[in-house]
Amino acid sequence: MNKGEKMKKLSSTIALLAILGGGFSAAAGEGHDHGVPGAVAAPKGGEIQPALGGYLELVRIGNVLKIYPYDGKTKALPMTALSDVEATAEVVPAKNAKPVVTKLVLKSNADHFETSFDPKKSHLYTLKVAFKINGKADSVAYKVERN
Repeated sequence: MNKGEKMKKLSSTIALLAILGGGFSAAAGEGHDHGVPGAVAAPKGGEIQPALGGYLELVRIGNVLKIYPYDGKTKALPMTALSDVEATAEVVPAKNAKPVVTKLVLKSNADHFETSFDPKKSHLYTLKVAFKINGKADSVAYKVERN
C-alpha cells in the first residue's frame, strides 16, 4: 500500500468515526427534558413553556390567545392554583424603535385563560404572562409570529 492509499484509508476511517460518533451523541440526548421549550409535547398543539414545576401552553387562533396551565406531567392544573395572572403584549413597531407594551385583559375559563391581541402591522410580538402558582411568583414569555 503506497502513501496515497494509506492517507485515503485514514481519511475514510476518520470520516466514518465522525459519522458514528455524531450519531451516538445525537441519540443520547433524545427523550430527555432539560427545561427547553419544545422538549415536552404540548397537549393542545400550541407552544409550551416551563413554569414552577409545571407548564403553560399558549394556543393562538388568529388574534385569540388561550393559555393553559399544566402540572409537571402536563395534566391540567385547576384554575384555582393560579393567581395574580397578568399578560402584556410587547410590539417593536420599527427597527430600533422603543417597544410598545399593551396590558391585556384575561378572561378565566374552566381550563384556560383567554384574551385577544391585534399586533396591527407587526408580524412579531412578545406575549409575557406573569402569575403565581400556589403562591409562588413566576413568568413566561412567548415570541408570537403573526400568520
